[in-house]
Amino acid sequence: MRGLLVLLLSLFVAGCSTWSKPVPETFESHHSSRLSLDWAGFYVGVIPCADCPGIEMRLTLNDDLSYQLQTRYQDRSDQVFEQRGVFVWQADGMRIQLLDGINDGLQFWVGENQLWQLDRQGRKIDGALADEYRLFKQAHNPDLMARLSAVHWRIAAWGERFESAPVSGPWLGFDHNNGRVYGHTGCNRFSGSLWLRADGQMAIDEVAVTRMACLQAQPEMAWLQTLRLLNRMQFHEQQLWLLQDDEVLVRLSPRPDAEL
Repeated sequence: MRGLLVLLLSLFVAGCSTWSKPVPETFESHHSSRLSLDWAGFYVGVIPCADCPGIEMRLTLNDDLSYQLQTRYQDRSDQVFEQRGVFVWQADGMRIQLLDGINDGLQFWVGENQLWQLDRQGRKIDGALADEYRLFKQAHNPDLMARLSAVHWRIAAWGERFESAPVSGPWLGFDHNNGRVYGHTGCNRFSGSLWLRADGQMAIDEVAVTRMACLQAQPEMAWLQTLRLLNRMQFHEQQLWLLQDDEVLVRLSPRPDAEL
């Protein structure tokens, strides 16, 4: 899926680029999701689409069995379709069905911090894309967001992959009040939506970049590629490290206020 940029918060969270895949639960679970899981919350994912790159789906499940569903077809338009209604649990305590007079029959299997979309008969979707029919629960971590948002982060040092790129110019900021990221590539400004997943990951999507011509394209190219490749984030003392698996892509340090 395109438009998503992924970070893994290995230190602070017990939790269309591509989401990295956690090991999925099996559908042959012996417990009741309704009784044993903290299922209420906000879920986000990109579901496969027959004639577009993907369908962005955001689903809120409330304790009173009401829900809100927002969907958008990527590369078609910016229109967001919103539906509200109630959902019911199936007798097995593992599946839910959305009811609103439009999407009656849309069902999900409820797992730990994730939902699998099912077919109209309430069965697991098979095939090569079966694992893509998932939504991931978002976490609320105000302490982490407060620390990220307290400063702007500039490049202290590139990792080996981009070690020849200049360090001056690019920076990254977090807006914890609005769930956004923003910053500069060294040539253009960018912003995007911020998603903090309950399973330990964080994603940036809906990224918008200005289109000014760059005299020196190397810093911007390295920065945007870093944002595309990264899937982990760690704090090391006063630095914020962005990584792909175990590879450090870039080390960031707080940016002095005088440079903002």
